[in-house]
Amino acid sequence: MGLTLPAVAAESVVLKYRAFRRSVDVEDLALLAETGEVSSELRPYIRLSGYPADRMQEMLTREVRVSPRLLSIALNNPAGDAVLDRASAAIHTRSRRGDRQALRGALVVSASDDDSITPIELIQNYPTEEMYVDIVEFNRAYSDIAELVELQQRVGDWIERVL
Repeated sequence: MGLTLPAVAAESVVLKYRAFRRSVDVEDLALLAETGEVSSELRPYIRLSGYPADRMQEMLTREVRVSPRLLSIALNNPAGDAVLDRASAAIHTRSRRGDRQALRGALVVSASDDDSITPIELIQNYPTEEMYVDIVEFNRAYSDIAELVELQQRVGDWIERVL
C-alpha cells in the first residue's frame, strides 16, 4: 500500500493570534521558511508574535526525523489520538470536523519523501484548501507530536534490544 498525496492541499492559512485573525498564503510561509524573507502579508504577524523573523523561520523548519511507518504507528493508537486531538486545538479546519485525520494524514505524507517532518511541510500537506493555525499554540502542538515520535522510537529501539 503506497502513500498518496492529498488531492487538495492547503493554499491559505488563517493565522490566529489572540483575537487577531488574518489569512495568508501558504506560499508566503514557505518563502519565510526557505529564505527568511518576510512578505508584506506576514509582516504584521511577525511583529505581533514578538519573535524575530529568523526565529519564525527556525520554528517553521524544525525537523523531526521519523520514517512514515514509525510515524503511522505512533499516530494510530490511543496515545497518538490524544496527541492529535490536543494538536487540533492549534491546527484545524474551519468546521473542526475530521481534524485528527487531516493532521495525521498531513504528517505521514510529510514524512513520506524524506523520513522527516517540519511544520512548513505539515502546513503544505494539510488536506484542505484552508486551515487554521493558532500561533500561540502551534509550537506546543508540534512539540507534543515530536515527543510522541521520540517515545515511539525509544520503544522500538528497546523492543529490538530485547528481541
